[in-house]
Amino acid sequence: ELFLIWFNSVISSATSLRNSSHTSRREYATAIALTRDASFYDNDKIMSPLMQVGVKFAMHKNNDDIEASSKALSFISSAPVEFVERSDSTKILAVILDLDIQTTASRRRSQNEKLATQVLCSTRSLLARVLSVAMLPLGFDTSLFTKMTQHLLSSSSDDISCDMNYLTASSDAINEYLSLCIDYYEKEDTLLLDFFSQVSNLINGDGPSSEIPSSKAFILRGIIRKLNTLNRHHSLAKRSAKRNQSVYDVCVEKVHAIHERTWRGLFSKISEANLLLASELLSFHSNYPAKNEEVKENTTELFEKVVKIRNSSPEADMVAACNYFVSLMAAVPDYLFDCVAQKKVFEQILDA
Repeated sequence: ELFLIWFNSVISSATSLRNSSHTSRREYATAIALTRDASFYDNDKIMSPLMQVGVKFAMHKNNDDIEASSKALSFISSAPVEFVERSDSTKILAVILDLDIQTTASRRRSQNEKLATQVLCSTRSLLARVLSVAMLPLGFDTSLFTKMTQHLLSSSSDDISCDMNYLTASSDAINEYLSLCIDYYEKEDTLLLDFFSQVSNLINGDGPSSEIPSSKAFILRGIIRKLNTLNRHHSLAKRSAKRNQSVYDVCVEKVHAIHERTWRGLFSKISEANLLLASELLSFHSNYPAKNEEVKENTTELFEKVVKIRNSSPEADMVAACNYFVSLMAAVPDYLFDCVAQKKVFEQILDA
């Protein structure tokens, strides 16, 4: 750990090496050589402390030298997380989350908000990568994951959500956590249920007809898209040991609730993010055996809106969103023909 503190100090140094001592330049050259040596990382005994010490170093530097904090995180983000000892994953997740919470709270007071946002992008990316390889021990404490879900979902709608890199990193972390909840559903179903409870809190602050902010629509779209992807790979069939409910049963119930809560708000102001979210919601419902008549009406409604948007010479991003909706619906033709006349469908598919 002492070596790793030295290592992080050297590679994160913000001072110019041109005026540094001979020893400092040699130290920097040594540290950089190590970063380029694959054998330095290919050892689970090194990678776990490298992650933990690196994040703690970044946290220590975060208040007085955010540039050094950002440099340390950039290096860690490029390291091969797959070599982390999986039994250490919850410890590593805890320190990354603490840094993310600290940076979120101090960002507005920071003299360099751009660098603070970069730090948050790095912490979210790290959370996503560690979550993708995490192995939870028996009897693990769920409070860490409750705190993580609350923080990630609540901070996704703050005033820096217009930064696409930040928003994408946040969505990646949330979606990897959703995958983890599904993987562990048979042993610990409360993770998934609590996740959807937090998603409900995210949208319940808005009225049913209130405009959905683009940041929320982006995050919600990522969640539904992840569920659609997992459903296509038959990954929602797991059943809880405690309750007679599969992951798919839970998701159908929760996605329907999201649909009910957000549908009218999605069309208060048509945007690319809202159209993409609406497309994912309908795609999920279209694969459900018992089709809901209200959902069919919503499909018809959205199809007609897409036709009008296309006829109004829209911007390129809206054209892409319209094409995305048509491509998703074309994948379930039997369902689509129940909602829209075949001639109209073929016209839009050919236009797309």
